[in-house]
Amino acid sequence: MPDTDELRNHFGQHGQQQPGCGFPTAHFLAMFDAAAGLLIKALAAPLRTHDMSQVSQLLPELSAGTVLVADRGFSDILRCQSVAGVLKELTMFALVYNLVRLVMLSAAEAQQIPLARISFVDALRWLVEACHDEPELQLTINPVRLEPRVRKCRPKEYPLMKLPRCQLRQLLIGKRDNA
Repeated sequence: MPDTDELRNHFGQHGQQQPGCGFPTAHFLAMFDAAAGLLIKALAAPLRTHDMSQVSQLLPELSAGTVLVADRGFSDILRCQSVAGVLKELTMFALVYNLVRLVMLSAAEAQQIPLARISFVDALRWLVEACHDEPELQLTINPVRLEPRVRKCRPKEYPLMKLPRCQLRQLLIGKRDNA
C-alpha cells in the first residue's frame, strides 16, 4: 500500500518502523467456504485491530451447524492511495478470486475429478487468455504432490530502515558523489 498520510492515518503502520520509514498496513480478515474455496466475506481494518472485534460482522454469514476456523496469513500489495481506493482494490481481489474458483469448480465437475486437482494458475490463465467460445473447459490436473515448505535460499541481509526514504536517498547521492 502506498505511503500516504490518508492511508497511514486510517490503517496505521508497524510499531517498529520509524516515522516516515514504513508503509501503512491493513488488518485483513477473510471468511472462506472450505468446500468450494470461495471467499464469502472480507473485512479491512486498521493494523492494530483484533480479529475478535470484527467477528460480529461475520455472524450474519453463519448458520446453525457452521464450523468457523480462524487463521492468519492473507496479504498482498495494494496500490491505491486513498482508503476508499484500497477498499475497492480488496473488493476486486475478492471478485477475481471467486471467479477463478468458480472456473475451477466448473472444470472439476466437467472432468469429474476432485477440485483440489485443478490448477488455480491455469484457471486464471484461462480467464485471461482463452477463447470462451470453446465448448469444454479443460484445465491442467495437478499431480498429487508432497512438497516440503522450505526456502531455497536465505533472504538478503539488508539493514532495517531507520530514516525516511528521502534522507536515505540523499545519503546514497552523497556517497556516489564522493566516490
